[in-house]
This record gives sequence, structure tokens and C-alpha cells, in this order.
Amino acid sequence: MRNESRLRRRCRRKLIVRHVSKGARLLGGYCGTTPGHIAAVVGVVAAL
Repeated sequence: MRNESRLRRRCRRKLIVRHVSKGARLLGGYCGTTPGHIAAVVGVVAAL
């Protein structure tokens, strides 16, 4: 049971990261800057 919840948490984190990177890519494309993209990703990862 313990391992199961740990795996679920890991999967959820992967989904969040995937979702965030997609959003950051949109932001980066919108701003036209890679530093903006990196800052967005770092900001969200730091929030986790």
C-alpha cells in the first residue's frame, strides 16, 4: 500500500510537470524569449 501511494504521487508530479512545461512553452512562444520560458518553469518548480 505504501509503495502504491508513492507511485501515484510520482505520476501526479510528472503530470503536473508536463502540464506546466506545456504552459511555459506557450508563454515562451508568446513572449518570444527562452529566458522567459526558463523563468516560468523554474518559478513553478520552486512553487512545488
